[in-house]
Amino acid sequence: MAFVSPAPTIPLIQEGKLRALAVTSRQSAHHLRLNIPTMEEAGFPGFEVTVWFGLFCARPERPLSLSKGSIQEAVKIMTSPDVQKKAMDIGQVALSDTSAEFAELIKNETPYWARVIKNAGIEQIE
Repeated sequence: MAFVSPAPTIPLIQEGKLRALAVTSRQSAHHLRLNIPTMEEAGFPGFEVTVWFGLFCARPERPLSLSKGSIQEAVKIMTSPDVQKKAMDIGQVALSDTSAEFAELIKNETPYWARVIKNAGIEQIE
């Protein structure tokens, strides 16, 4: 048993070589046309873990005005029908939040993951 990203596992699930027990998001992956319950539907209420990827400015001292063109281009790419379809085909959802919304996501998830790390006894590597 393992928790893995859907992208590499979808073909194996579709071929019957792997059995998916549940998805860890709150919403089922209906767009994949696979009958996989959520963790909550499988009997684990309140369980939600999603994987996300984001673009960060490598140099915090760089003025936001210099990054705006890159941000606009990334949003344009992520909202294109081709990228949306390709993301859905591999079990992902391509979002293009604003910088403020992305910062809010990180702010909201930080206490959760800090608690998980603390409860698991994971120590910082120096």
